[in-house]
Amino acid sequence: MVLGIMGAAWRLGHDPQSLLWTLGIPFLGLVVAMRIYGDYWHLFHKLRRAEDAVRELAVVNERLKLSRDLHDIVGHSLSVMALRAELAARQAEAAAPAAADEMLHVVQTARDALRDVRAVISRWRVVSFVEEWGNAERVLASAGITALTVFTLGDLQLPPEVDRVFGFFVREGVTNILRHSRATECRLMVRKENLTLSIRLEDNGHQDTALAEDGGSGIVGLRERFAELGGSVAAALQASGYVLESTLPWIDPRTTPHAAH
Repeated sequence: MVLGIMGAAWRLGHDPQSLLWTLGIPFLGLVVAMRIYGDYWHLFHKLRRAEDAVRELAVVNERLKLSRDLHDIVGHSLSVMALRAELAARQAEAAAPAAADEMLHVVQTARDALRDVRAVISRWRVVSFVEEWGNAERVLASAGITALTVFTLGDLQLPPEVDRVFGFFVREGVTNILRHSRATECRLMVRKENLTLSIRLEDNGHQDTALAEDGGSGIVGLRERFAELGGSVAAALQASGYVLESTLPWIDPRTTPHAAH
């Protein structure tokens, strides 16, 4: 366009050089501006697609967390219900009055499971290590399993996020003992060595070999929880029984904000 206008102006006797500055420079600026605008528009759409992908990943991640929480809570509760129902059935066969109490425990456990599921959906569920171990001791005692504890923490307070994953560790480990073990004794050990925290649950019963090899979906979820805090989870079948152990770096609660849930 510029060259055509300059050619026509030259034939009409006008100065082409002046026309170049008058028309060519603004036109060149327009071309550059359009190119910049095109690049900006392209980057804008790439950014929008990236934001959509991030939102989709966030939704998927929340779904995974929700399913993991539901597995841990409902799976544990149903295991306890099955155990108590089995005990009640055995006692009923012997015409023992305690059967009624055991069945009442089944009912209460079912109600607790329903409440916990609703709490998880609302993201209000808080898992406490001390609370979970207290519940576990009572359940293990009902199954005839002696629970021993070895703590070397002293007065050390666990950060909220560590307290939470330790609670899920206890829940998953005790659930596996109830489901797959013929143990008569289990031992929970929690210690802090230098800048490392460790928690270990072991029993003296025979475990399923398949569970020891792949860990099961509950162990997978447990690994994901500890990985979020920079930790790891190991599960192994040893000659004395099944061992579940987790380690993570020590998190100073004075420099770490409380967990959001």
